[in-house]
Amino acid sequence: MTVAAGSRRFAGTGALQAISGATPAQLGSKAIRVPTPVATSVAKIKEICTRTPVCDMHYASLEDALSSGKPTVISFATPLLCSTRTCGPVVDEQLLVFEGSGSGQANFIHVEEFLPGKDLQPPPATAENLSPAFKAWGFDTDPWLVIADKNGVIRFRCLGVIAAAEIQRALEPLL
Repeated sequence: MTVAAGSRRFAGTGALQAISGATPAQLGSKAIRVPTPVATSVAKIKEICTRTPVCDMHYASLEDALSSGKPTVISFATPLLCSTRTCGPVVDEQLLVFEGSGSGQANFIHVEEFLPGKDLQPPPATAENLSPAFKAWGFDTDPWLVIADKNGVIRFRCLGVIAAAEIQRALEPLL
């Protein structure tokens, strides 16, 4: 594709993944209400979160958050085992918005892709070892950030890197 800007011409290329069937997390669709592990102590969060240090966005199950009557900001990411090396930064940016606003007006949930378990060793990063919630949503890459409104309808989604300011802008109209 080429674009003209005044007397200058620019060219670029892009690639889109071609898939058959429905795309996961369609805008306007109902978010999938699936239970996710809940923990509030650092020791317990380490069993369900690969971020170092662990994040506090495991205080509620995704199922409960989507049924709470508040908007929900959800990251599907595995900071330690990310295939794109961008999961950690996405969770960090989500965490900045969470720390700035708290859970009073919206829920903030980190869905871990590969659960470490009691031995604190996440399994190999294979499709067979994906967490139940990650599988339920049908994602095959990471990281995803999804925002559902108070009724659990998906109003925003992003695959890849996103800044806290972008998350905040997408969330504000839903508050």
